[in-house]
Amino acid sequence: MQTILRATGDWNNVLAPSINCDATPSCRSASVTGTAAAPANVVTLNSGNVEWVFGAVNHQDADAVTYNQVFINGGEVSRGIYASYHRPVSGAANASNSSVIVSGGTMVAPAFGGFAASSGNDNATASNNIVEISGGAFVDGPLTGNIAGGRALSGSGVATASNNMVKISGSPNLAAKILYGGFPSSDAGGPLVSTGNILHVATTGLAVKGLDWFQRLDFQLPAGLTTGDTVLTVSGTANIDGVLVNISAPGLSVNIGDEFVLIDASDPGATLSGNVAPAARSGTLNGQLYTIARSGNKLVLRINPQASTATSVPVMHPAMLVLLALALGGLAGWRHRRA
Repeated sequence: MQTILRATGDWNNVLAPSINCDATPSCRSASVTGTAAAPANVVTLNSGNVEWVFGAVNHQDADAVTYNQVFINGGEVSRGIYASYHRPVSGAANASNSSVIVSGGTMVAPAFGGFAASSGNDNATASNNIVEISGGAFVDGPLTGNIAGGRALSGSGVATASNNMVKISGSPNLAAKILYGGFPSSDAGGPLVSTGNILHVATTGLAVKGLDWFQRLDFQLPAGLTTGDTVLTVSGTANIDGVLVNISAPGLSVNIGDEFVLIDASDPGATLSGNVAPAARSGTLNGQLYTIARSGNKLVLRINPQASTATSVPVMHPAMLVLLALALGGLAGWRHRRA
C-alpha cells in the first residue's frame, strides 16, 4: 500500500490518509500526465483505512491530468477516489483517459474516473474516463457522493463530460449510490455538455439508487438469465430519456415470449423518467426479434413479439370489381334463359 510523500511540497501518486487537497491549493502530483502505454501513476489499495485515493492530483496549474489508474482491491476509503483530479487555481481544467477499478473493499466515498473543475469563465472537461466495479461495497457516510465515469464542474465556462463509462459486473453493493456517466454542472450558469457516455451492465440482480447522464445503456445478459428476471433495480430516479440501448447475450438461449426486466423502478418513491430512443426499441438477439418498451415504471425486453391478431379485409382492385360485375351479370342472364 502506498502512502503519502510530500517532502518537497509536491504530491506524488498518493493514498492520502488525512490531508484534504481542496484545502491545500498548492497540492500536485509530481507527474500528472502519462500515455496509454505508460500511465503516469498507478495506485493500488489492498488493505487499511484511508480518506483519499488519488491516481494523480493537480490543484495548482493548467497541466492536464491524464492517463492515471487506481485499483481498489480491499481496505476502506472514507472521503474520495479519483484516478485523475484537476482543479487549477486558474485556467481550463482537464481530467481524461483515466480509470478507477474496484474489485473489493468498502467505500464510504464517491468515485470518479476523472474530475475536472474550473472557475470563472474557464472550461472544464472530463473525457474518456472509466469507473469499473466488480465487487466491494459503496455505502453512505458523512460524504454521500456518488459514482461518475467523468465529472466536469465549471463556473461560467463550458462543462463538458464526454465518452466516459461506468462498467458493472459481479455482485457489488451499489444500492446507496447514483450512477452518472458524464456529469457536467456549473456554479454560475455555464453551458453543460454530456455526450457519448455509457453504462455497461454485465450482471443481474443489481440494485442502485439512480442513474443519469448516460447516452447509451449496454446490457450484457448473463447466460443463466431466465424469463422474468430483473437486471437492474432503481430505488430513486432512472433517467433514460433519449438513450440508445445495446443488448448482447453470449451463451443465453432465448425463446419466443421471454421477457426480461432491464430496469425496474416500480418501488414506492422510484421513477423511470423518459423513454429510450426510437432506434433502440427493436432489434435481433441470438436469432430472435425483440422489442424494448416501457411498462409503467419498468423497461422490458420482449423476445419475438407477436404480430397483431386484428382481422384485415383485403381491398379489391377496381379492375377486378369490373370483371366480377360482368361475370355476375353473365351468370344472371344464363339463369334467366334457363328459366
